[in-house]
Amino acid sequence: LYIAFSTESAEPTEVTHGPLHHRYAQRDPDVLAAMQRLAEITLEASEAIKTQDTDQFAALIDENFDIRHNLCDLSSDHERMVETARRAGASAKFAGSGGAIIGTYRDLAMYDRLKHDLEAIGCQVFNPLL
Repeated sequence: LYIAFSTESAEPTEVTHGPLHHRYAQRDPDVLAAMQRLAEITLEASEAIKTQDTDQFAALIDENFDIRHNLCDLSSDHERMVETARRAGASAKFAGSGGAIIGTYRDLAMYDRLKHDLEAIGCQVFNPLL
């Protein structure tokens, strides 16, 4: 696992969740379907962790972000963090509303590339387990 964040691009949760909450309150079918799928992803991710299926866990992390990307207007800085991590071969999703991402990588070579590439766009990167 890794965590990356940018102190320059953090924003309050209301920026992302305010419009989404409004759409949910109006029973927007896209939002309702996304919420259902996100709940399913949580269960599938839990099972992937239990069975140590790291490929499935990484795919679910990516799917989580893809769902959010399809529902919300995202900051280009935040999208760039995810895109940069994915180009390095890592999985990536927001750790909250934006300004921080989490994901997985396969090996230390990938982590080194990930760290290098994310630092190049102003992010701090660390592995909470190292």
